[in-house]
Amino acid sequence: MNNKKGISTIVATVLIVLITVAAVTILWAAISPMLDITDTSACVGVATKYEVDSNGDFSYAVDAGSVKIRVVNNGDSEATSLRPVLNVDGDTITLDDVNTGSVVGADGTMSAPTANGAAVITVTGLTLTSSSKISASVSPILTIEGKETTCSGATESDIVNNLT
Repeated sequence: MNNKKGISTIVATVLIVLITVAAVTILWAAISPMLDITDTSACVGVATKYEVDSNGDFSYAVDAGSVKIRVVNNGDSEATSLRPVLNVDGDTITLDDVNTGSVVGADGTMSAPTANGAAVITVTGLTLTSSSKISASVSPILTIEGKETTCSGATESDIVNNLT
């Protein structure tokens, strides 16, 4: 009378494993788009190829309220664009198409100079004094896995004793 049959322990174990794998796959498919996982290893070493040349066209004019910055590519051009940053007396100045004469776009980026090339940016409309402390840096922007990624670690250069 107790002639009940069930599934074997092996079949039960296989079913539990398959259900678990399916649940993890469905959960990962739902959560992974919300996570911003980008491999930034491509950024390693790229930031050091771009620099603000403190020996070249790197000057400012107090009366005109302008700063001239020369950005140099010291190697193969890997970046799709650059994000230049200017600091005046501790304040970060957002560079755009208005204060750079369209060298830097409205989105704050500029075309990266070609290999071993350079680009000059003149920033206008600044309030400067003869004692202003001015520095500039650039951060390369790479396209990684279809997304633009701003690489950190760009070298900052000071503009000192170069009044024009």
